[in-house]
Amino acid sequence: MPDEQRTGRRDLAAVIAAVDAMTPASTEWTPTSVSIVKPANPVTRESPDGAPVWPVPVTTEVQKVLDRSEGGCVTVTGPTAKRLLAAARARSTTAAMWTVNDRPEFMAIGVVLDGLGPCS
Repeated sequence: MPDEQRTGRRDLAAVIAAVDAMTPASTEWTPTSVSIVKPANPVTRESPDGAPVWPVPVTTEVQKVLDRSEGGCVTVTGPTAKRLLAAARARSTTAAMWTVNDRPEFMAIGVVLDGLGPCS
C-alpha cells in the first residue's frame, strides 16, 4: 500500500474516532442501506475466518458487480442489508473473501450513511 494511502486511512480513522467521541448516541443506529463493493485492486490475502458462504441472494445486480473485473458497487436495502451487515460484522474484517456461487470472491461490505448516495 502506498504511503499516501496509508496516511489517508490513518487520517480518516482519526476523523471518524473524533466524530464518534463527540456524538452521544442515545439509541443504536442501524443503517438502512449496505454497499457491496468488488474492489478493482483486491487485497489478495487469506481471511483468518476463511471464506464463508455469501449470506444473501445473488441478485442480477450483485452478479453484475461480480462479473466486472475492474471493480464495481451495488447497494442493498431492507432485510437483505440487515442480514448482510450482520454477516460482515461477524467477520474479522469487512473487506474479505466470500464464497459466492462456489467461487472465492474478494468483496468489501460497507454501510451507506444517511444523506449520502449509494456507493459513495
